[in-house]
Amino acid sequence: MFSSINEAIFFFFNDKLANPVCDAVIKFFMQIPGELVIVLIGAVALLAGKRYMRFTVLILLSSFVISKYAYKAVKLFVKKPRPFETLEGVRLLLGPHGGFSFPSGHATTSFCLAAVIAMRYPRVRYPVFIAAILVALSRPYVGVHYPSDILAGSLLGMLIGYLVTTIANKCEREQDIR
Repeated sequence: MFSSINEAIFFFFNDKLANPVCDAVIKFFMQIPGELVIVLIGAVALLAGKRYMRFTVLILLSSFVISKYAYKAVKLFVKKPRPFETLEGVRLLLGPHGGFSFPSGHATTSFCLAAVIAMRYPRVRYPVFIAAILVALSRPYVGVHYPSDILAGSLLGMLIGYLVTTIANKCEREQDIR
């Protein structure tokens, strides 16, 4: 039953919501190398920012790296095939992706970064989580992930972002005391 619900939700995003405007927007954003953008913004903030911002960038970068290794380890353990490999009629907007499906790496890293930013800058929590949700929902839309993949990736990312930020905040407070 879970599998049929997962497939039904997948085809809702992949087929029913498909339209030329969303296709064009997603194709545009997928051409931007996300990791390069993160590194460039991080480098600028490290050079120009105040201590709190520099520390936040270090938390972002470290949690990003941890989240990448975490989702890749889970993928290798679970070895779940991608939807276009197992289902008929999948619309592949950007062509086939290699590797395994579970969990979604895009969902993991975007929710990890959103959690860190939301914890460090609570006033922007809604926009960063909306951005993370849009990234995650783009994955079944383009045909490369099931909804369960993005749910698991989102939860994994938020957990990593929360844990890394909590530990870093504690270290930062201890440094301020000394």
